[in-house]
Amino acid sequence: MNFQSNSRPFFLLILVSFVLVLILSWHKYFINKDYLLYAQVTCDETEVGSCFFNEENDYRYKIIYYLAKAAPRCEPERGGCQELSCPAASPHCQTIFCTEETLKKLNLSDQCR
Repeated sequence: MNFQSNSRPFFLLILVSFVLVLILSWHKYFINKDYLLYAQVTCDETEVGSCFFNEENDYRYKIIYYLAKAAPRCEPERGGCQELSCPAASPHCQTIFCTEETLKKLNLSDQCR
C-alpha cells in the first residue's frame, strides 16, 4: 500500500474544509455583519447608574455593545461621526454601567463613580 495515495483524499478533505471555513467566516463577518462593536462612550454624571472611571486619563465612561449590522454608519476619515448611544427600545444594543460585578467580569482596573 502506498502512503501517498492514501494521504491524498485526507489532504483534499482538509483543504476543502479550510476553504469552506474561510467562506463561511467571510460571509458571517462581511456580509451579515454578525459581530458586536465595543465602545467606551462618555458617561454623564446625571445618567442613571454608575460610570466607569479611569483615574489615569480622568475619564468617565460607560460601555456599549452594538450589533454591527444595526449600528449607525460612520466614516471616521470624513469626520462628523456621532458617539454611539443605545436607543431606549433597541434589541441590538446594550449599555453596561459600572458595578463591582461588571468590573470583575470584564477584568477592569477602573473604579465605579
